[in-house]
Amino acid sequence: MHGRLRRPVAERAARWGVRAALRCADSVSAYGVCRQGRCVNQCRAGFVASAGQCVESHDATPRLPACDAVVAGLRPEFSWLGPTDAAVSVELCADPACTTVIEGATVANRRVFSPAQPLPRGVVFWRVSTASTSSPMRWSNPRRVVVTQRGPSPGTMFALRFDANGDGHGDLIIGAPAEDAIATRLGGNSLSAEQARIVGQSGSRLGARVAPAGDLDGDGLGDVLATAPVRHEVLVALSGLNGAAVRRLTLQDAGVEGFASEVEALGDFDGDGYADFAVRGRRAIVIVFGDREGQLSRRSTLEWPEAVTGLRGRSDVNGDGRGDLWFTLERQLFFLPGGADPERTQALMLPLQAELERTTTYDFDADGFADLFLAERGSYLRGRREPPFELSLIDTSVIDAAVGDFNADGLVDFATLATSPIQTRVTFQLSTPDGVFRPFVAPPLAGLLRFPSLGHGDLGGPGGDALLLQSAEGAVVTYAPGQPPAFRETVMLPRDAVVAR
Repeated sequence: MHGRLRRPVAERAARWGVRAALRCADSVSAYGVCRQGRCVNQCRAGFVASAGQCVESHDATPRLPACDAVVAGLRPEFSWLGPTDAAVSVELCADPACTTVIEGATVANRRVFSPAQPLPRGVVFWRVSTASTSSPMRWSNPRRVVVTQRGPSPGTMFALRFDANGDGHGDLIIGAPAEDAIATRLGGNSLSAEQARIVGQSGSRLGARVAPAGDLDGDGLGDVLATAPVRHEVLVALSGLNGAAVRRLTLQDAGVEGFASEVEALGDFDGDGYADFAVRGRRAIVIVFGDREGQLSRRSTLEWPEAVTGLRGRSDVNGDGRGDLWFTLERQLFFLPGGADPERTQALMLPLQAELERTTTYDFDADGFADLFLAERGSYLRGRREPPFELSLIDTSVIDAAVGDFNADGLVDFATLATSPIQTRVTFQLSTPDGVFRPFVAPPLAGLLRFPSLGHGDLGGPGGDALLLQSAEGAVVTYAPGQPPAFRETVMLPRDAVVAR
């Protein structure tokens, strides 16, 4: 579709206006990718290059859950790509080297496995290998997932955590645009000092936006996204912030003018086993697809006459295991389900205006589907297999929400934030086994923190999750998991620091 739709957003059909200067043909085994003005084949996941062709790989490749995904249920489904006529060995492990195997199995004639026994709550590593009696096992890189008891349908991703060092604790990604840098701080019993840093070109304002990417190249390590708006760049740090592999992308690479104002992880949008992400320009969204080499050369460019005003990923509201994309055109809300070809997929326009800066995903109504919380409205859109998505009210005084196991009982809870002229109030909605929430109001913080927001609720790791509250002054307040959750510490960051949500 190449047409640009000119009617007002609220009156026109919800279809993409797509700009594609060169469309390369796809096949069952390969994507057509434009490189320097010519089409080349990039083998799909589950296929490898051989004698100039893409042929089916004999090695199994993990597909879902995505690396670093927070998944629901203690017996989630694990799926992979590879030959259907070969037996595949699966191992679920307590450590990345798989020295302690929680459960293992050999599966024939199918590409999916569910554990026979409930998994322990917390971080689990999984890997696959084509079974063979004549050669050594060739295991895939282990994938790290966070297993939770309560949430959407088993295996559904409803959050994405960043773990820089693989210790099971979620860690922080911090942007420092005044210093043209991005850095990490490690989670645990308290936030560590700065551990790693990448410095961009002077004046680039690298770190204006930061986000965890998931695993873009399938090496089993989490990757990092950051914008450098003055340079019109998106920086992609593969395998964390060790600086070993850094990609710099611009919207001009995808044939779009302007700068990248926002970057957002999608999880595995196209279902090929690699994480993907989206970049927002003024009137365009570019979806960048992960791949085994980390080249990030396959992209879909989507444009409209209207301004793109918001972007949100890291959710799976229809329970198909793929990451979904929410976006706004002049505040009009749209939904695009995960799929292999977004340029040929119809987006759903919802009869709703929204702001996507403060959102989170959680199964608020315990119906088995992830819901999208819209802080601006104090309400959530109820997930379901097929649209329409209904809007349900939580509390109009709520300005933000976060998800985590805040009382360390193995159940996923959510926390809400409300402010008044004299205080900031955090309310924990603690889950119970029967699906009923038990509210706990934390002692209010005196004084109004300017522009407060809730950050990641996954810093605590196996012993429960910490809640992080950030203000414009640079203060980061954390609440430790416990019965009940309690104030733990205040850490001061630079005033312009940007913490990944």
